Amino acid sequence: MQVYEQILTDLTAKAQKNHQNALITYDYAPQLLFNAIGQKNGFKLIRTTVEPQMPLKRALKNILIDTDLQLITLHEIKKDSVIMNRLAQVSFSDYQKNHLANPVAKIPLSEWSKTIFTDQLEHAPLALIAAGQIKAYCFSFEDTSQELTLGWMGAVKSNLLDQLQQQLLNWAQAKYQTLSGEFDSTDPLATRTYSKYAFNLCPVYETYLKKLD
Repeated sequence: MQVYEQILTDLTAKAQKNHQNALITYDYAPQLLFNAIGQKNGFKLIRTTVEPQMPLKRALKNILIDTDLQLITLHEIKKDSVIMNRLAQVSFSDYQKNHLANPVAKIPLSEWSKTIFTDQLEHAPLALIAAGQIKAYCFSFEDTSQELTLGWMGAVKSNLLDQLQQQLLNWAQAKYQTLSGEFDSTDPLATRTYSKYAFNLCPVYETYLKKLD
């Protein structure tokens, strides 16, 4: 145990020397000894993350579809730079709000756009819009040839995200058998999505942070 405490002391000294304002550590629960010691030395749990799976067909539900909203794909968004930039702005703002405990570094919008759009499925339902405004979005990726993964998501109202996700799943059922996702506890809509569907149990990834003086 003394060895771990010395490692923690050395890391703290190095971080302060390099003018860093925090230490952060990640691990699957239950925590190993190093992180258990860290919790006694000022580390606080700031986020849990799960990456569960389930049969895609089990997630399909019958819901009402608002026909006043336009469903768009990445293929369509590429033809409208205004909507594409707006989606990038909205999603980055949401991402920042969901990481307040460990703030996201400011990056150019073009860099964020590359991050979110590179692996997005070209013809998968991506967003709902009305009067040029993003009402809901849900990025999706192909982790394997038979697995659809839900990524960043957001909405002005949670029921609109429900509608978008069901349209996405209806589109996906012809090709994919498995639904998965990465859901952070700091993201209310991601947490809601994880709770809404009957995902299989999976390991919980925990993030701890210690502020430095």
